[in-house]
Amino acid sequence: MVERAANLTKAGFFHGFSASLPGGEAPRRGASADFALGRDPGSLASDYAALGAAVGFDAARLYQVKQVHGTKTHLAEGDPREVVACEGDAVVARSDGAVAGVRVADCVPVLVACPSLGAAAAIHAGWRGVVRGVVPAALELLAGRGLVAAIGPSIGACCFEVSIEVGEEIASAVDDEAVIVARYGEGKAKVDLRRAVRAQLRGLGLADDAIEDVGGCSVCGRDRYHSYRRDGDESGRMLAVIVARGG
Repeated sequence: MVERAANLTKAGFFHGFSASLPGGEAPRRGASADFALGRDPGSLASDYAALGAAVGFDAARLYQVKQVHGTKTHLAEGDPREVVACEGDAVVARSDGAVAGVRVADCVPVLVACPSLGAAAAIHAGWRGVVRGVVPAALELLAGRGLVAAIGPSIGACCFEVSIEVGEEIASAVDDEAVIVARYGEGKAKVDLRRAVRAQLRGLGLADDAIEDVGGCSVCGRDRYHSYRRDGDESGRMLAVIVARGG
């Protein structure tokens, strides 16, 4: 199953967030619709093809990177098999039909489109990436106006517990203290990472109504989403993709 954002669809961009597995199968590593790069190449290619058919893209033009919770952004150009070995956490696609993709299993997948240019970006935004500025870095390379964005399935404030120090670091990075939704006497905090990403997008000029939330909490959604925090090393990966449509 693929979850989509109404605003990106209205803007004319093929896109999707991979979600529940066929037959209601619980997400796990090795199951269908697991896009972890360490899987058997043949079965992984089969899942890419299936997602491509569902979303509307050529799997041979899917660009991903070696995600490291940093800010490096790559263009979707050249050989995708070489780009996927490059460290980074965002991909910007400009050529018609080029596909930007990121893998997640609790971190926030962000898809951004520029209708005037036909360009698009896929961003992997964990808390470290948010603090380090991966969203601003990706949008700087996208370099468009009138952007629309979708924030996909990811860990919710209900389940994202961190130290108070980390919570305050996130809040400071996005200039929004309200991302800390609860504090505990033992030095823990609950943080709304989606709100943090939204705050960062708004700080970059996106209107609040140009940002859409898609899907639910990856940890709570056991029968729908992969979650590293819930399943540890047994967790698979979801894939968020968006296709450039040219100018």
